[in-house]
Amino acid sequence: MLRSSWPKTILLIVGLLTLLALEISLNANRGPSSRLPNQSYGAPSYGFGGYELTRPTTEVGAQWRVPRIAEQSGDGNASTWIAVQSEDEQFIQLGTSENKIDSVAQYEIFWSDVAVSFHPQQLLEVNPGDLIKFTMNQTSRGWRLHYDDVTQKVPETVTIPYARGSSFNSAQWYQEDPTVGGLTVHLTYPSVALTTFSHMSVDEAKPQFSADDRSVLSTADGVYLIPTEVTHDHFTYANAAGPARQYLSDVFAYNAALYPFQVDMFYRRSPTSTVMSHLRSTLTELATKLKTQHWPRTLTSAVKGERKLVAAYAKLFQTFPTAPTPLSESALARLSIVTRDNYLYSDVLREQLGLPNH
Repeated sequence: MLRSSWPKTILLIVGLLTLLALEISLNANRGPSSRLPNQSYGAPSYGFGGYELTRPTTEVGAQWRVPRIAEQSGDGNASTWIAVQSEDEQFIQLGTSENKIDSVAQYEIFWSDVAVSFHPQQLLEVNPGDLIKFTMNQTSRGWRLHYDDVTQKVPETVTIPYARGSSFNSAQWYQEDPTVGGLTVHLTYPSVALTTFSHMSVDEAKPQFSADDRSVLSTADGVYLIPTEVTHDHFTYANAAGPARQYLSDVFAYNAALYPFQVDMFYRRSPTSTVMSHLRSTLTELATKLKTQHWPRTLTSAVKGERKLVAAYAKLFQTFPTAPTPLSESALARLSIVTRDNYLYSDVLREQLGLPNH
């Protein structure tokens, strides 16, 4: 069964405990307001792409046209949504799902939250290209979810008695490659039209973003979508090309391998030898690609810096403790020192490639 639309930051910090206890699938990414302790080189930056704004939030809104799946596309699953999130494991979202199952495209409006274990709750079947307006407002009764299929003239409002009295500190506008089972098992991503979010709002005003609020959607199917900068109150996506696409493809396998390690660091436990072996092998592969691939001359210095960063973590991971050896404070300290000492190299290459930092 499809396990769709997981919140981003909640998986990395407080929500991780709840989600693992529920035995539901996880997406991985990092958020601007919450990092795993002792953050190591790289970060799982796949599964989600768009914007997250960290601030107290009681309203979030946007509109978009339902992305059309190309006729020639194979089966796959995607979703487009807005959401709010809190630091105490609360999350609720509203948006559209774009799925192709047994060669039949299906488009629906859905909502989901923690209480329903993130399973999408279907509200309305829609058509590709329909213009849909969405707003989510916190009330004393929970969250009021409003959607309006402007094209079909079908407005509707539902109130979900969820997280009453809770404070939310994150608003999100994302496109997602959903998961099913396990930590990194992503469903096939279909060939879907690029989405444009417009009329974005947070607390009844236009959101103000910084560069750190963006993240790239990277998929195991080789789809890399970069959110554009927000102009007025809208943004769209662009397919990564050239050196940017090359880099995102290079780093994908390592970022996927890194996530189980980060989970172990969260729990302050030693990773298994399998996790570390996979991490080291993908890091070695990344180092080889950075060294042997052709890069534009303007990127020479940044690529060398990235190689130094990779080498520093490769050296650290060679002697990192594995289970059943307990995770020592000295190992955590060494991880922090490597991160600190190589900070100047971090994100330089991404910046010169025109990519967000995550």
